[in-house]
Amino acid sequence: MIKKCKILFAYILIFSCKESIPDPEQVTLINPENNNTCLFSNSNANSGDVEFSWTESKHTDNYDLIIENQLTNLKNSRTINQTFARVTLERGAPYSWYVVSKSESTENIALSETRNFYLEGPSQSAHIPFPAKLISPLNESIINSADIVAFQWEGYDLDGDIDNYDLIIENTSNGEEIKYEKIVSQNFEVELQIGNIYSWKITTRDKENNLSSSFNSTFELAN
Repeated sequence: MIKKCKILFAYILIFSCKESIPDPEQVTLINPENNNTCLFSNSNANSGDVEFSWTESKHTDNYDLIIENQLTNLKNSRTINQTFARVTLERGAPYSWYVVSKSESTENIALSETRNFYLEGPSQSAHIPFPAKLISPLNESIINSADIVAFQWEGYDLDGDIDNYDLIIENTSNGEEIKYEKIVSQNFEVELQIGNIYSWKITTRDKENNLSSSFNSTFELAN
């Protein structure tokens, strides 16, 4: 009996002393800079090579570099084990990018911030606005005991010529859509029916009538 207890104690000691596997850490993005035009090389009329770089993160075996064309919503994704990459992209479009840190020892991942940049087209004098950053309500949030919802967002355009915004709200239960057009501020209050789940997005319009659309964000208006 004493021998069995010693063996059991040894197993407990081994498992209690076993170190936990650390999660990969978030990287810091370096280049391209946020909300800026991007320098490129090896360009032609339609495309250019863009240099991406970020800091090394601890407990990380490789990185996923995710680049999205904000006009077409097409994503360019690649897995690499270095902290830099050169990617050929279509010119004359705004892009967003971020890096995912991954480890072979755990399924947990770490996401960096998301940055925006613009890849200049040939002889381009005007830029399409970046998609608005949705601030409030937060995605997948629950708002309790309120029928007046305060929407807030941030818009940015390299030319500084944003004219106005459209706020589009959809009731996901019945597909009913409400659209408020040509809002000149970056906040707007709307009375909505409680007990429903809504999605919302922002269309940004500049003085040249160039348009960009944000992603959809959802929230629940609880009883």
